[in-house]
Amino acid sequence: MMDYQIRNALSTDKTNIYELFTSSIRPYVEPIWGWDESYQANDFDESFEKIHHFSIIEVNNEFVGFLQIAEQSNIILLCEFHLLPSVRGSGIGSAVIKELIEKANTYGLFLKTGCFKGNTKAQQLYQRLGFKIVQETKTHYLLEYNLCKR
Repeated sequence: MMDYQIRNALSTDKTNIYELFTSSIRPYVEPIWGWDESYQANDFDESFEKIHHFSIIEVNNEFVGFLQIAEQSNIILLCEFHLLPSVRGSGIGSAVIKELIEKANTYGLFLKTGCFKGNTKAQQLYQRLGFKIVQETKTHYLLEYNLCKR
C-alpha cells in the first residue's frame, strides 16, 4: 500500500476537491437526473462553506483524494469519499475507512455512509470492511458499520 497522509482542507484545495468530486459522481448523476453544472457548483459551494468537514488525502504531498465527514451526537457520517483513479485499488481507501471504523469503535459511535446503487466498487469495498446495507432509496444504498459492542 502507498503511504498517505490526511490533513485538514484549506481554501486552496477547493478546485482539486471540486474537480475530483464532479468527475467521480457525474457518471452516476447524469443518467439519473441529468447534469446541471451551475446546480452542482452552487451545491458544492454551500457544502464547502463547512470546510472543517473536509480532509485531504495526499501521497508524497500530492493531492490524491478527499473525504467529507459530518459528526453528530452519536454518528460519524461519511458524506463524501473520493480518490483519484490513479490510486484506486492501492489500499488507501480501505486504510482510510479502517481509520474511521477504529475511531467509531473507540468512541462507541455509529459509522454511516451511502453510495449510488451503480457504484458497485464502493459497495463491495464497504461491505468487505463490515458495512451492511440498512436502507435503500431509488438511487442509493445507505450503509452502516455495525459495532459489536453497543
